[in-house]
Amino acid sequence: GGSIINFSSISFMMADTGYVTYITANAGIVGMTRTLAREFGADRIRVNAVAPGWVLTEKQKDLWVTPESLARHLARQCLPDPIQPDDMSGTVLFLASDASRMMTSQTLILDGGYISSSTMVHKLPRPGSPWTGERRTCAPGRWVRPARCWRRPVQRTAWAS
Repeated sequence: GGSIINFSSISFMMADTGYVTYITANAGIVGMTRTLAREFGADRIRVNAVAPGWVLTEKQKDLWVTPESLARHLARQCLPDPIQPDDMSGTVLFLASDASRMMTSQTLILDGGYISSSTMVHKLPRPGSPWTGERRTCAPGRWVRPARCWRRPVQRTAWAS
């Protein structure tokens, strides 16, 4: 038996722009985790992943964190505290321990609730739109309104014959 713990990121759930390679790689790690769990399960090797949000490592602080960006990010988390590197250790120790003996093929999200309260703001409604508030995407081609998603109406063109 044993335990393999992969690291991904919540980025693959967000469909953000400018990070195609990074997002694709993180989605691949989740797929690999699930596949390896099936491959190695017969040998009682558990394979899981951790997908953290914005962990404030020294590199993050040196290169990208500004007071404004951190405030915006924390405002979108359910838990309004920055994720520290030490916050990862309990999750990893749990996955490595016998407490997770029957847990495999899972990805644990450690993001302070960012994903559950965060959808990418698309644009504000046009004047006269039935929308109130911000438009938010929840999946390609879908819009979010409180507590549900639905398809955006498709513009159909009538072709003359």
